[in-house]
Amino acid sequence: MTAIDRRQNVYPALRYRDAPAAIRWIESAFGFKAESVHPNPDGTIAHAEVRCGCDLIMLGSMPRTGEDRLAGPAGHAWVYVAVDDTRRHSRARRLRAPRSSRSPTTRSTARGATSP
Repeated sequence: MTAIDRRQNVYPALRYRDAPAAIRWIESAFGFKAESVHPNPDGTIAHAEVRCGCDLIMLGSMPRTGEDRLAGPAGHAWVYVAVDDTRRHSRARRLRAPRSSRSPTTRSTARGATSP
């Protein structure tokens, strides 16, 4: 890691049809830990925060009925997750995480870092 300020300034806010399952998957696949989970009476998630180091993701359930002030389809987002070694991460998480539609890839970043 370079001398980049590691304070988080952008907080992804994701919505899922099954937010409790999404929390379990994010924990298993990437090592995040749920810091705060606020369930609704029907078992959906009003708001949750999962953290890995200084990185935080906010998430919740799509509403089942009624008006939604944040209208939009669930799951229509892409989140880029950077790990130091994509091969090691993939091997370590392969048995615990659901299958992805894409294999991990290694790419150059704006910081110039690359992985073999």
